[in-house]
Amino acid sequence: FIFIIQPAREDLLEHSRHEGTVRLGYSPEPPFSYVDQNGRVTGAWPEVARKVLERMGIPRTEWVQREFGLLLDELNEGRFDIVSMGMYVTPEREKIVAFSVPTALIPEGLLVPRGNPLSLKGYADAAGRTNVVTAVLDGAVEDALLRRWAALPERILRVPDVLSGVAAVKAGRAAALALTLPTVFFLAHSDETLEALPAFSSSEAGAGAEPAAYAFRKEDRRFREAFDRALKEFMATPEYLETIRPFGFDETMRPPAK
Repeated sequence: FIFIIQPAREDLLEHSRHEGTVRLGYSPEPPFSYVDQNGRVTGAWPEVARKVLERMGIPRTEWVQREFGLLLDELNEGRFDIVSMGMYVTPEREKIVAFSVPTALIPEGLLVPRGNPLSLKGYADAAGRTNVVTAVLDGAVEDALLRRWAALPERILRVPDVLSGVAAVKAGRAAALALTLPTVFFLAHSDETLEALPAFSSSEAGAGAEPAAYAFRKEDRRFREAFDRALKEFMATPEYLETIRPFGFDETMRPPAK
């Protein structure tokens, strides 16, 4: 018999501190994560991650851009070490990855043409109309939310990224793009042909903001725990709000301290 002994996987925390760098994966979804005009990856999540990693003794970051629906699989395949964008914490995702403590509470929204020509009132209204096709990011929670409101599969257009969703709305292939409210506000502010709407009225089920967090491989428990400690410390400082405020986030989105 020949026994092949696999080398032990190097501890991510020790490796990252020794090398002074860590790899982060993201999909462009402003204001959570995107590339600015100078080619720098920025947004609320990357900027907070940089501050947290510096507190951990990791001064440099490398960024890997992927389609949203590929992020968790490629995280587990080792293409990068953290998913750094506003990803909702869901039971389905918790089966395959581990999340940090929540970084923000995020409400949902709809992006529609300026003037809201179909007078859409939110997800339930869009899902209930036979003449409405709604675009969603492939693998995002908005798909499940629309199906919860009984949207037929043929009236959900799955797109690989935000730009494809915006293009679908502007071309008339979709009546709306379902995304987080900060993102649709950001997109509407950047394009006068578009308008942002809240996804739910205050009386509807699902109206509350949901927690979003960073994602890690389950086996990188020591790294995630160190990240959580540094993240909690950072979120308790005035610098946390100063970091996220330029991207449209404020105190109302700060999760309760635990």
